Order: sequence, then C-alpha cells, then structure tokens
Amino acid sequence: MPIMGKISDSLQHKFGDRAQVGIKGERFTADELSRLFERDPNTWVFHDLTLPRWKSANLDHVVCRGDVIVVLDSKCWAPGRYWSLKGRVYRGWERFDPAEKIKLTPLVESLSRFLGSEFVITPLVVIWPSRPGRIGTRYPLLSMKLPLNTPYCVGRNLAPVLRRILGPNTDVVNTDGLDKLAQLVKNKGSKS
Repeated sequence: MPIMGKISDSLQHKFGDRAQVGIKGERFTADELSRLFERDPNTWVFHDLTLPRWKSANLDHVVCRGDVIVVLDSKCWAPGRYWSLKGRVYRGWERFDPAEKIKLTPLVESLSRFLGSEFVITPLVVIWPSRPGRIGTRYPLLSMKLPLNTPYCVGRNLAPVLRRILGPNTDVVNTDGLDKLAQLVKNKGSKS
C-alpha cells in the first residue's frame, strides 16, 4: 500500500487538549488503514490533505482504489449512546453539538470538482471511543444521523465498511487522480 503524508498535529496550538483527542482518532484510523492495506499495492492512502479555497479545513484520510475514493474524517468521542431527533444529536440525554457541526459532505463535493468526474467519491466519518467503552449509534427507534446524512461507522467496523465501499481489488490505477491527490497533501513526508 503506497502511503503519502502523515497525520498532522498542527491544530495542537489552536485547540490544545481537544486537538490531542482528535489526533488520537486520526492515529487510530491511520493504524487501521495500514493494517488493512499493508499488502495491497493497488490501494493508496493519503493523510492530511488541504483543498483549494478551504483554508481552515482538511481531509484527515483519503483511500483510493481504482476509480473509487473514500474520504475519512476521524472522530474520537466519549463512549456512550448517540442518537438523533429532529436534526439534533445527543449522547445519552445531553445534546452533542460536535456531531452537528461535521462538514465532510461539502469538502467531498469540493474534492470531486477538483478531481473531475472519473471518480466515485464517498464520505465516511469514523468514530473511535476516546477511552475504554463502546460507542452505540443504532437503536430500534432512534439512531444517529449526521448532518446531510453523512455516512459514518464506529471504528471497530471500519474494515468491513471500507471493503464494501471499495469493492474488489483491481489493478486499475488512475495515475492522474493520484497525482492530483498528492498535490493536496500538506506534509509530503511519507511512510512508504
């Protein structure tokens, strides 16, 4: 698996401890992506990308196989039950504003315009527990819905969700698309 970029801790100075928790989620996702695709030369992983005209937003991780791209936004939330009602997200009985502020879908739309129409691009929010415990999001009557119906999964389910989205392995590589993605990587340092 070719990897470009590395997760960034550039928000540490701006957000302090909250940034540390976010970085922890990004590391969990990066480690899982490495584990999943370490022997797969046809799946490319990019970390910490910046889009043109988006000064304060980044894409945590982008996975590309053939003409399929998955844009992952890593979150690290306290264990608990998350659910939605009338567009508001709750953890237990308390309102949970951070979930309502997720803006991954507009970033993915911007990436799609940048890359062109040859890719199928799917956003995916990956939610990890910040400490031991489970994240619950699906219940018989109330499940969690993120803004713009952005797809999400709990970290422990990342592997099967990615396999389903990416589809079968293919030898087809879109080098133009990979070159464009490489231009967006903030920290060009690479693990491989």
